[in-house]
Amino acid sequence: MEFVSVSATSGAPPGGTSDGAPLQDHVINLPFSNGETPRYVSNFISIHRLRPGNADEDGTGNPDDIFDDEEVYVTKDMLEEVLETRVGGKSKQVEELELLGDGHHQNSTEAIGLGRDIWSQLNSTGGPTTQPLYTFDEQKVQQSVASARSSRAKETKFGARTGAQTRAEREAALQHRPQATQEDVKEWLQALKTRRGAENRLCVNAEQFHAVAKVAAQVIEELPNRAGAYSAPSGPLRWVVHGGPGTGKSHVVKDIVKEELFEQILYWQQGLDFQVIALQAVMADLLQGDTIHHACGIPVRKKGADGEVVIQTQKAVAEQTLYWRWLLIDEFGMVGSSLLAEVDMKLRDVVVDVNPYKRSGSGHAHPFGGLNVLLSGDLWQLAPPSGGFVGNIPAEYIANARKYTPAATISHGQSLLWGGPENKDWAFHGVTELVESERCRKDQWLQEVQLEFREGKLSRDSHAFLHGYVTEVCGSWTNGRAACGNSLCQKLSEIKAPWKDMLTAERGCHICSQSRQDRKRVAMDASDKRFADPHDTRFVDAPAIFPNNDIKYDVNKQRARQYAATHKLGITWAQAKDQPLPQTLQEKPDLILHKVSWLSRHDRECGDLYGMVPLIEGLPVALTDHLDRSPDKQLLRGKIGRIHSWKVANTEDSVWEEDVRILHELPAVVYVKFENCKWHLEGTPEPGIYPIECVSRTWYLDKGRKYPQLAIKRRQMPLAVGFF
Repeated sequence: MEFVSVSATSGAPPGGTSDGAPLQDHVINLPFSNGETPRYVSNFISIHRLRPGNADEDGTGNPDDIFDDEEVYVTKDMLEEVLETRVGGKSKQVEELELLGDGHHQNSTEAIGLGRDIWSQLNSTGGPTTQPLYTFDEQKVQQSVASARSSRAKETKFGARTGAQTRAEREAALQHRPQATQEDVKEWLQALKTRRGAENRLCVNAEQFHAVAKVAAQVIEELPNRAGAYSAPSGPLRWVVHGGPGTGKSHVVKDIVKEELFEQILYWQQGLDFQVIALQAVMADLLQGDTIHHACGIPVRKKGADGEVVIQTQKAVAEQTLYWRWLLIDEFGMVGSSLLAEVDMKLRDVVVDVNPYKRSGSGHAHPFGGLNVLLSGDLWQLAPPSGGFVGNIPAEYIANARKYTPAATISHGQSLLWGGPENKDWAFHGVTELVESERCRKDQWLQEVQLEFREGKLSRDSHAFLHGYVTEVCGSWTNGRAACGNSLCQKLSEIKAPWKDMLTAERGCHICSQSRQDRKRVAMDASDKRFADPHDTRFVDAPAIFPNNDIKYDVNKQRARQYAATHKLGITWAQAKDQPLPQTLQEKPDLILHKVSWLSRHDRECGDLYGMVPLIEGLPVALTDHLDRSPDKQLLRGKIGRIHSWKVANTEDSVWEEDVRILHELPAVVYVKFENCKWHLEGTPEPGIYPIECVSRTWYLDKGRKYPQLAIKRRQMPLAVGFF
């Protein structure tokens, strides 16, 4: 293995003593009588290099400088080895044959091989490539970076999200905006019931209207009428909108409740009067909302991290929730029971006692601090990995504890959902079940298969259709009948005729023959003709989902290279900079010899930072961290953009080698273009372009241990290839 290394300038040179005499000279002629002696000598040399100099005997002056770390530079000859992803799991050797071991290792190895076979042939072309060279105005670069930093600072200022800096200004803003009345909401609701949109279809079906009407009724109760009179309060509403995929849950929550009722009819502002939250940033972004942990100030702890990450202070959350009346929680099935309980307890704590909605007539605090809560999601999907599943019936109900201060436990969270109408003082009051599918309305068979997947009872024929296997029914069979209308196809399907008779009939039925071909959705191998068809570009930029992170990491690197080949572009590789912390080298001094292999680990092992980031103009990339929470941008983890350009470091001395350039230093900035954005940072040429700077993250080589010790600090651009 070849690599170029540069030693640190402070302290003694590698392998030397403080007086300049090479340490190896003292030991080179030692008689190595056994295999242990070289190891002892190597350890002694490494420890010697860790020893503080005389100027700082205790080594506490600058702990990062008390050892000589070697910088690794990847060369083109090393590139293929570095891009070879380290597969998780274990392999076993039996009778001197390398056999695949556990399920993870075997599945990942096979999937990585399949991914490489598939995406290596998709629209791959040869020929010369373009080597991008960008020229930047240094003043505009600095201006754009400063503008981005200023934008990020706004996320900690509540006034930036509401347009008012002080409580007095916010109260003034509330007083001067139009006051909606009960009659306004009633008129809107009545019109919504019969409103029609595209294809002359109702904007909301019967079940969707029922859910909206529940929310509207609660809103009406808390509003004055046009004479200024209020209705008698009945307490906050806690309701669930439940349904399978495609039934319009997001349509109800985002389009109707949030955008129409709250923002257009009531003139409310998100973050001031109500909040929309979800567990993951990607889901929150779809609703222009926030993550649960950030909005509610609930600490996050990741395995291998040093302590808890506090998202917002108690005071900041209390200030934000001051005027909230509604909390909308999307995809609540992914929220663990204990986390739902934490949200309940947090809001009971931060909502001020003078809030007239916080307590019941008997003085007991309502759940969620008296906020109206609307959950939306599907409990027939996968349960969360930890924290307890709210869809499980709780082992016990702790109704009496609701009167006091219950702990944020799994039972607490489950009982909130399962308490029932008889426990309306603390439980959710009811559920609206959405059953009519609004997605794929023209493909009844796909809706049928989707329902079978949801209920966990995929039929034998559906499985055979998806894989292109033999079926007992004709190719257009849907909901118990032949959709082609052919009487022969109907009869053969009803009697479950032999396959040869079915095939013969389909040769004369174009609808059945085409339907069977369309229903084969599973590609069994890389030779599938859909991958090789030069006119079929659906798979070139198509999203992909993987069961394991190592598969996703490897395939995305492969797809980045395929993207460059398709568009005849060269690839600039940004190599991560890893530095073992001093205490890590004290425990394992020879770790620096393995730094190259760390670049092959997938990003989730290494602080969510790639070992090698491909920089290609137009390449889709995803943010690996919450970058900018300012209300107009919401650049959260998982947000997809495309690389616009990048500026290398002023001291960068790498060169292009054919179609590859491997940077010796991390880029000064990478500009990413986010589509459909109205915001425009100073110093950038057009709206939606944001400068990304490198970040530092600590990851652990021994992450699997209960108390990880081998800490590594990585510097890299917080970007991942975004084909997902």
